Amino acid sequence: MADIRFTYNQSINGIKDARVKGLTAEVSALIEESVQNGGKESMIPKLFLERKSDKAVETVAIEDSLGYMNPTVDGDHAKTDHTNQIGEKSISHVIYTKDVMVTKVMMEDARYKMDPSIEIKARSLPDSYFDTREMVAQKSFINGEAPSWKFEKAKIDLTTYDGKPLFATDHKYGDPDAHAYGKQSNLFYVNIDGYNAGNLAELLAHGAAVIDQMKNANGVAQGFKADTIFVPSSLETVKLRQYIQRATGSEFFPGGSDNDINTQHNQWTICPLRYWDAKEDEIIIMSQKAKDQMKSLFFNRISLGINVYSDPGTENMHWFARTRFSVGHVDYKHVIRIKINPKSTDGLTELKI
Repeated sequence: MADIRFTYNQSINGIKDARVKGLTAEVSALIEESVQNGGKESMIPKLFLERKSDKAVETVAIEDSLGYMNPTVDGDHAKTDHTNQIGEKSISHVIYTKDVMVTKVMMEDARYKMDPSIEIKARSLPDSYFDTREMVAQKSFINGEAPSWKFEKAKIDLTTYDGKPLFATDHKYGDPDAHAYGKQSNLFYVNIDGYNAGNLAELLAHGAAVIDQMKNANGVAQGFKADTIFVPSSLETVKLRQYIQRATGSEFFPGGSDNDINTQHNQWTICPLRYWDAKEDEIIIMSQKAKDQMKSLFFNRISLGINVYSDPGTENMHWFARTRFSVGHVDYKHVIRIKINPKSTDGLTELKI
């Protein structure tokens, strides 16, 4: 449930027209109700670990863990080991604002009652709030092959602790002076001739294996189970979404004739991203358990605040909304991106199935 806080400009108390006060209260109540009931279909909990913040900038330090315990002869001292900081990630909050105005003429023509035109104005504010959060969250993955993306004047950082974009072929793990060091990819392509639901079931199995075998900072396979598939919502990828549903929803291997079991059945949650307007087929695969270990973070800094005030020069009523939040990718080992039969394979790692 979203938090909301209303404040009223001092000029509101000076309004002597009870009709204006009554309409103002009615509009505010509708906005509050819409905010409290909104956001229930959000993809944010699937994409990010959501946290509250009380700082201007949140910084997460990345460390490896202790190595394996050492076999020790009875009576000998234990070998001393320590963790190593291999990087850090700072995430800065962004201010988001919106002003909704109900003019004096609108109030007069509605006879100071809630009419459809004023109701549309009232509902547009919570819609804008939730749409903004959703768009920023989704595009922070959709644009994840770039180091950042620009939302008007705000530059949203999309790099992880190693300085690479969220999706890259040359991510680092570990540190040269620590327990382990190397490079690995979470950005792939696959070429499939005449692909179908059966091919995609095989692809999902291989994608899950990539996340399972992704090396952690100690150079050891992390062993996380992939369980979420994000797919585009564009018209060009309708067939892809149908194949994915068949590949994960069929009890028996899709397209087969020998009643072989489908190992991908009931293993996945499919999440269409409505802001992903892909022109070619591609998917994003994630482990929710891995994500929840501080990998991709959505910080709520300031809850939605709405200041209601009257413009003395026009007698128009305003609902000014303000909030602060941020998104950031601390690590990359929870998620991979796979392009299917892309026109160009430049900058991609081949995934063979």
